[in-house]
Amino acid sequence: MNIDVTFEQTDMSFAPEMQTGMSAVAATFFPSVSEEGVISWTNNGNLPNPAPINIQGKAGPAGEDGHTPVRGTDYWTEEDKTQMVADVISALPVYNGEVV
Repeated sequence: MNIDVTFEQTDMSFAPEMQTGMSAVAATFFPSVSEEGVISWTNNGNLPNPAPINIQGKAGPAGEDGHTPVRGTDYWTEEDKTQMVADVISALPVYNGEVV
């Protein structure tokens, strides 16, 4: 999975202590995330890139097997089915007194 994100910051007035030696041209950093969850970076300003790091995290504990659905025992009751058919038929267009 590749995700392209562009971040350009040319106005550093919010952080004057970071302005020393800065160019007026901003670099754009491009992240890429591998199938294994490792994010790495490239940039168009010939700047050092952050080190690649795995952002996937550890797998959590396995959940318990479960079964929830029941209603008319997995799933619709005869009453539900009859009502659904009636709803569909009532929504069909009528032409010359007949459902088309």
